[in-house]
Amino acid sequence: RREEYRAAGFPLLPLVIGARATRRCSLVFALALVPVTLLPWLAGELGMAYAATALAGGAAFVGSLVRSARLDTDEADRRAFAVSIVYPAALFAAMAVELALR
Repeated sequence: RREEYRAAGFPLLPLVIGARATRRCSLVFALALVPVTLLPWLAGELGMAYAATALAGGAAFVGSLVRSARLDTDEADRRAFAVSIVYPAALFAAMAVELALR
């Protein structure tokens, strides 16, 4: 969809800095995000089910971004995008379940 966004005048990151640099930035941010998602568990606010979800989801997210960077294909990018939507949804669901079971 890059060309459609370009034609519409939307300055998305891949259009501004390029697809390869965007993939690297995404990976760096994801690597920083994973430890942050573990803070509620480390603080004792959420339990092991949340921690397991955060670790598994984080690994899936980082893995999808590594795959996207290696393959350099639109298909791999779409997969990483899909994981980026499912990952926070799973985190919030795990939070909700753990808090509801208290």
